[in-house]
Amino acid sequence: MKITFFNAQKINKNRDGFDFEFFYTVNEKENIHKIHVVTKSDGAELAWHISPQDLNEYSKKAFSLVVDFIKTYWKKHHELPDESREYFEGRELQMLRKDKVSWENYVLELE
Repeated sequence: MKITFFNAQKINKNRDGFDFEFFYTVNEKENIHKIHVVTKSDGAELAWHISPQDLNEYSKKAFSLVVDFIKTYWKKHHELPDESREYFEGRELQMLRKDKVSWENYVLELE
């Protein structure tokens, strides 16, 4: 299975932290899928007052958690995570770290 990420957006959920949706396609088909993640550490208190450049850098940290989560989820369940759920840092996702992965045109191959 080939997953290609092509867009991300910050969602305002009126809570502390960052809500991101990362959008992707599966096997180069037209259907658009998403995963919704919520981070609460490493500067998340700045969510209301962050510059676009800092937001982009923060989204790369959050995306590194998404990649790890999808890989682990796939190995365990042999399906992609539920698109209707929110996945939280420190609960379903690991804690943020310094790793950054650019989500734009990122391709994840799952076997």
